Amino acid sequence: TVGVDWDVAITAYDEHFVVPWAKDVTEVSRTRNGFVRVNGGVVLVSLQNMELAKRFLQRWADVAVWLDSKGEAQVGDIVWTAEDKQQWTVWHDDLNAEFRGPSQASLVLLLSSFDMGRLRGVLGWGSCQVCRETVLAQLD
Repeated sequence: TVGVDWDVAITAYDEHFVVPWAKDVTEVSRTRNGFVRVNGGVVLVSLQNMELAKRFLQRWADVAVWLDSKGEAQVGDIVWTAEDKQQWTVWHDDLNAEFRGPSQASLVLLLSSFDMGRLRGVLGWGSCQVCRETVLAQLD
């Protein structure tokens, strides 16, 4: 069989990312709290499993809507509880500012499997797991 051994690939700006308009790589690559910046504009989705590809793209879109609305927007038949909305508000406030918007922030939530305790290991500056190997994530 011909293909790739991954389902979704993203662009992460690590310490090796260089651009001519920045004096220091950290200006464009590192967030203010020491995370590797992700690029929501460059995401590759393998079409080897079309249902999985559709599921990922739908989940990413749903998470971006929930994150941007702080859990207020209804997507499908999901209605969040007050406690859930509080969690979405925390993620909105923390991740949107850190990762510059809901597209990147929602990718970060998916990468960390909605577990902020994993975030430092997955995207930590100098120890970025996603920069060097495949990261398994739960979309639910």
